[in-house]
Amino acid sequence: MKRIVSLFLMLALILSLSAGVAEEKTVIHFWHCHSGAVAESHQFLVDKFNASQDKIEVVLEFQANNYYDLNSKVKTAMTTGTAPEVSLGESMTMANLANTGAIQPLESYIANDPEFNLEDYAAGVMTNTYVKGKLYGLPYQRSTAIMYTNKTLLQAAGLDPAGPKTFDELIEYCKALSKNDVIGWVQPVTTWTYEAIVNGYGGSMMDPSNTEITFNSEKAIKAMELYRQGISEGWANIKVGGTATADARLEFQNQRSGFIVESTGSLKMLMGYAEGMGFELGACMIPGENSAAGGCNLVMVNGLSEEKAQAAWTFMKFMNSYESALHTTRSTGYLPILRSVIAGPEMAELYAENDIYAVAAAQTEHIRSRPVHEGYNEVNTEMLNVLTELIMDTKIDAKEALDEFAEEANEILASY
Repeated sequence: MKRIVSLFLMLALILSLSAGVAEEKTVIHFWHCHSGAVAESHQFLVDKFNASQDKIEVVLEFQANNYYDLNSKVKTAMTTGTAPEVSLGESMTMANLANTGAIQPLESYIANDPEFNLEDYAAGVMTNTYVKGKLYGLPYQRSTAIMYTNKTLLQAAGLDPAGPKTFDELIEYCKALSKNDVIGWVQPVTTWTYEAIVNGYGGSMMDPSNTEITFNSEKAIKAMELYRQGISEGWANIKVGGTATADARLEFQNQRSGFIVESTGSLKMLMGYAEGMGFELGACMIPGENSAAGGCNLVMVNGLSEEKAQAAWTFMKFMNSYESALHTTRSTGYLPILRSVIAGPEMAELYAENDIYAVAAAQTEHIRSRPVHEGYNEVNTEMLNVLTELIMDTKIDAKEALDEFAEEANEILASY
């Protein structure tokens, strides 16, 4: 009898251990750098993924306050074996992440996944996902710059609430708005929004081959000329310094300006401003030809085991599924990344409720890639100093200053 009981207990133990092995999940980590509605969107989707299956557990971790610090932390963590499996690659830092070996190309995963449809991605959101011809990121929370408007102020001034379509129209709108305590356009000096204006004029920061600086070309310099004209004629309030963005948003929030160029990812925040202050928020595309790419991609860190890599790929696909992409746009204002979502019934309802979503979706077809060069991050940092100086001292010859900095910038690029 004792032998039978012993055998029974041994069998029960073996079965319990086998069950434990079968239930063990592959754990991967997903690093981000967001707060507020964007962080909440990350968490919602991670929770939904974890609940949808029992093979993979994703741990969401806040690691930095901005993309640049996040990317630096990922590269440092790789040297200590503590890097995540999945992280975020900001559009302009993709080249650095790829060229330093921090992230891996994704073509092999796509080739072995017949269900994955790369053709469903909107053309605009695929900017800054490729480095040297290889795909290193899947679009995720992608954005572009659009011009937000205070429709209430525009209508009170007798202006078309749909907003201007050209830069000449923008100037006329701003002049008409600039009365009493209102200045037509408030804008913080950031390299990204400046780049959007450059693109609008048909210029660019670098040539298409990403080998030479072009921000000093005739078309590109028109962006600085626009800023300076607005300052001298009193219809633009261009903010500089460490609090420039916060200061400009405050002016727009308090209805002391009719226009501000911001990210589509700022939509929810600006909607809150409008609701709180009692005005109607609108938007129009950047006047001219193109806007600037922004936001982040999902990237897979290099050096993963086959098990971890496949788990990371499964998770990345889920984050780009129809339902997930729709949720990201609804909850944050980031661009709809899939053509099927853009044309879907849910977005049609959203367009009807708020035409700003339709403006953002339309802008996806007019986005220029940010410079794809490992050394451009350094150029970008110095560019902000040059732009700030040109705004603070309008006596400086803009063409000469940008020509001089272009030479320095090309030297910086050549050092990489």
